[in-house]
Amino acid sequence: MNSTLFKMLIILSSLVSCDAKKSIQKEIKKDKIKITWYEESYISNRRAFVTVENNDKNDVVLDCNDLSIIDINMNNDTIFIKIFEPVKTVIYSFKNSFEGYPIKIDSCYSINEYNKIYQPEYYKPSGASAQ
Repeated sequence: MNSTLFKMLIILSSLVSCDAKKSIQKEIKKDKIKITWYEESYISNRRAFVTVENNDKNDVVLDCNDLSIIDINMNNDTIFIKIFEPVKTVIYSFKNSFEGYPIKIDSCYSINEYNKIYQPEYYKPSGASAQ
């Protein structure tokens, strides 16, 4: 009887831990708008999201595979999402505007820029000689 209860508790605790772990990578607040880039980690994969909030309205404007986003920023009224090589990025959903704010994807980032953020041991500054 006690071993059955123990097994049930182990199973229940493992199911509870299946929830996604949310990790905020960057937030930008400008005037009434807030842009958030975060990642959710599941057991077998990770996803990256960008959400935009304006007053009481919010929406996910980008949902993609993990390690695709390099940076987010805002210039004037345009939101820019910088991603790593579109060939390696899987975009599940994208909205090109939110409440009148245009959203642009900048996909001109190289493997070296990716390494600078995610794998610094492989990053080679400009002008560095190959070993």
